Amino acid sequence: MNWARTFLDGLAMAACFNLFAALVALYNPRLMFACYPAAIVKDAPEPPTRAESRFYWLWSGFGALLPPFSCTAPSAPWKAKQRGSGGCF
Repeated sequence: MNWARTFLDGLAMAACFNLFAALVALYNPRLMFACYPAAIVKDAPEPPTRAESRFYWLWSGFGALLPPFSCTAPSAPWKAKQRGSGGCF
C-alpha cells in the first residue's frame, strides 16, 4: 500500500467536502440550520422552512458522495497501471 498516496487522497477528499460545505454556507447560511444549536434556531426571525431542511439533507448526502467519486475514482486506473494488474482494483 502506498501510504503517501493514501494520505494525499484523504487530504483531497477532505478539501473537496469542506470546499463544497463552505460554498453552500456562503450561498445561504440558513441552509445549515440543522447544524446550528437549538437556541440559535429559536432566536432566528423565521423558523427553517421545509425546503431548507430538505436541501440540507440533499447537500449533505451529495457532499458525502462527491469526494470519493471526484478524488479517488479518477486515480483508480492510474493505480491499476502501477500494479500492472489490468483492472481498476
